[in-house]
Amino acid sequence: METILNFLKFIAILTAVLIVIFLILLSLPNSKLCQSISKIYSIFAFAISILSVFYIISPIDFVPDIIPVAGQGDDVMAAISALTTAITGYVSYQKSKEKITVTKLDQKD
Repeated sequence: METILNFLKFIAILTAVLIVIFLILLSLPNSKLCQSISKIYSIFAFAISILSVFYIISPIDFVPDIIPVAGQGDDVMAAISALTTAITGYVSYQKSKEKITVTKLDQKD
């Protein structure tokens, strides 16, 4: 039982260290990791906005349009969601296209 507990502690510490390293790499400006995540996020954002548009067009809703205010409010919220997600996806895509610039520090002898 003690061996399993020690193993779980080791896994928890290793996971925490990997998360910290990931967050440090993600916070570096113009890093490849940040660009890759921005590109992946933009793809998911565009997919979600397209799915939101299909939800608005489809006759099947969570709240039927027969209900006076809630039915149309459901579609309005989906439209707002599609618009904001598309905008954030576009911004993220433009951010992922930026070139990485490496600045070299001059060393004084």
